[in-house]
Amino acid sequence: MSTVGDRVQAIIEPAVAGVGLVVDSVAVAAAGRRHVIRVCVDLPDDQIGAVDLDTVAAASRAVSDALDASVETDDAIGGGAYALEVSSPGVDRPLREPRHWKRARTRLVAITLVGGLTVTGRVIEVDDSGVRVEVDGSQRVLAWTDLVSGLVQVEFRRVTAAEPIPDTDDILNDDDTDDTDDTDDTDDTDDTDDTDDTDDTDDEVEGETWTST
Repeated sequence: MSTVGDRVQAIIEPAVAGVGLVVDSVAVAAAGRRHVIRVCVDLPDDQIGAVDLDTVAAASRAVSDALDASVETDDAIGGGAYALEVSSPGVDRPLREPRHWKRARTRLVAITLVGGLTVTGRVIEVDDSGVRVEVDGSQRVLAWTDLVSGLVQVEFRRVTAAEPIPDTDDILNDDDTDDTDDTDDTDDTDDTDDTDDTDDTDDEVEGETWTST
C-alpha cells in the first residue's frame, strides 16, 4: 500500500524531470488542517556538482503546478491546503546511497567504514562494486558492504605555481622586480642614491608631509 509521500512523489517526478532534476526525497506531515510537503531535488546520477538556486525555484513552481493539477485526478493530500518546501541537498548531507556517492565524484570525502575506521580520500569512480577513492596518492576500492557513510569536505581554493601570491609589500622584498617606482625615494628628491631610510616614513619638506608608499 502506497503512502501519501509515495503518491506525491509519483505526481511530481515528471514535473521535476522537466527542469532537469530528480526527486531525492519527499516528506509529508500534517500540520493542523493542512499538510507540509517537503521535497528535496537533486541532479541526475550522471552529473556532478550542486543545484543552483534558479533551478530550485523552477522546480518549486513545477511541483506546485503538478500538485494543483492533481486535485482533479488523484488528490494525494485529500483536497486540503498545503505548504510546499522545495530544496536541494547541502554539502553536509551524509553520503549513504550509491546515487549520493555518484554525485560526489571528484570531491574530497571523509569516509566512515564498518567498524568505525575513518579515511579521507577523493572520490574517483563509483560503480556496482563500490567506490574507488584516492587516499594519500594511492587508489583503493571500498566495497559497498564496507561503507557506512561519507561527508563531503569543504576545500578552499589553493594558489598554484601558475598563480603566484601577489607582492603586497615590494619595499621589503630584495628580489622585487615588478614595482617600477621602488627606486623613487619620496623623502629626498635630490638624493638618488639615498641608502639611509631610517626616517623615510615621515619627513617634512617645506611644510609638506611625505610618506613612503
